[in-house]
Amino acid sequence: MVIDRLQAFLGYPYITDTGIKLYSPTIAEIAAMGYLDYMIHLQLSLFDKSKILLELFRINFEKYESLKDENDYDVLIQNQAIRDYIAKSLSVFVKDTVEFDENRLAFYVGEVEFINKNNYTKISSAIQELNAIVDAANPNPKFKNGKAKEILDKLNHYRNQHKQKDSLDLKDILSILCAADGNGINVFNVHQLTIYQAYEHFERTIVKDKYQRLLPVWANGYLQENAQLPEWISKTKF
Repeated sequence: MVIDRLQAFLGYPYITDTGIKLYSPTIAEIAAMGYLDYMIHLQLSLFDKSKILLELFRINFEKYESLKDENDYDVLIQNQAIRDYIAKSLSVFVKDTVEFDENRLAFYVGEVEFINKNNYTKISSAIQELNAIVDAANPNPKFKNGKAKEILDKLNHYRNQHKQKDSLDLKDILSILCAADGNGINVFNVHQLTIYQAYEHFERTIVKDKYQRLLPVWANGYLQENAQLPEWISKTKF
């Protein structure tokens, strides 16, 4: 994990090696920009060429095949329009203007270097973690051969197209947090949470709710054989 979990839990930013602050957006900020725009900004900030080119820009899969073995950063900065979109999206998470320097092939905040080819994976991992994406530990898995990666790319592409319509969205998660007892979260203050805090609290709420529902079943001896009472005092994924 790149970020400090305690700092993220308390709503503090992650500070890069060059002193630039990366923030987990608040619910109010996400609502103001629109959830769809937030998700687009997030995707553009992660420097994943397959998701950016295939899912956002919808380029032909055969055309993508010619780029699949190239470095993600190198591919994405070749196109000025994509560079500009990425810079604009990164600005959301640093709360400052991010610009691309064509001579130094790096993204800058003012005169301070922010992202380059050598650190983009670390920064993208930090952004993922601040936005409660749990697979941040391995954003770019290694493959034994090109065919394996091709199959996974296609599979992920179709999975994203056919996500369950009844899955919980952010509004539902916030509503559940507001309805949960004892956490002090309500409709009047939930907007103050960062997206990291919201998902972290939600995970804890789920585990605690399961524990509370099964506790009377366990106490009366009705829990299935070999079944264990879930422990809610445990480490979260975030």
